[in-house]
Amino acid sequence: VQGESVPNLLQEPQFKKTQDSSLGETIQTILSGIGSVLINDSSIAASVREDAIKDLESLKNQLSRNTRNWRLVEMLLDALAGIPSLLPGLKSLAVILRKLE
Repeated sequence: VQGESVPNLLQEPQFKKTQDSSLGETIQTILSGIGSVLINDSSIAASVREDAIKDLESLKNQLSRNTRNWRLVEMLLDALAGIPSLLPGLKSLAVILRKLE
C-alpha cells in the first residue's frame, strides 16, 4: 500500500549512534568551555563578546544538526578565532570535527 511507505521517509537515518553520541558530548563540553572563556575574559570588548556569543550559539545549532553545513561551521569558527583566548578551545574542537567530516 502506497500510504504505508511515507513514515519511513520521515525517519532520520541512524549512523554510528554510540560514536556520534560520545563525540556529541565531547563537542558540547568543548563548546561550553569556549562559552565560559567568552563570558569571563574581561579583555573582550562588549560588542565583540555579543557577536561571538551569537556565533557560538549558531555553531552549537549547526553542530547539533543531522546534516551540517560545513562551510557555515568553518565561517563561524573563523569568526570566533579572531578572539585569541578562544583559540585553545577552538583547536580542540577542530580536532574532533575532523572526525565528523
